[in-house]
Amino acid sequence: MITVYWQAGRREQNLMLSNDDTGREQSIGGFRENAEGFEAYVTTAEYDPRNSKNGLPNIAKAKAFLESSRPWDLYSAQGVEVEREVRPASAN
Repeated sequence: MITVYWQAGRREQNLMLSNDDTGREQSIGGFRENAEGFEAYVTTAEYDPRNSKNGLPNIAKAKAFLESSRPWDLYSAQGVEVEREVRPASAN
């Protein structure tokens, strides 16, 4: 089963994809706070300026930008819903 969830960091949150079948977990995007507000970015294999946005006014807008990009689709995880609860940072 594939799950997509938010994971807390020190000054950021990462959008994580976890595959129970393979045991693999990876960041597929995230956002962090900076002097201009929030910067959101989607992690992809190739650079595309449409995959990041700076100066977002709040966390809700940063999350909405990332979730509307649907980066999990790049990993054949169509139909997956993002868990609403933010998980704590992993101990690894």
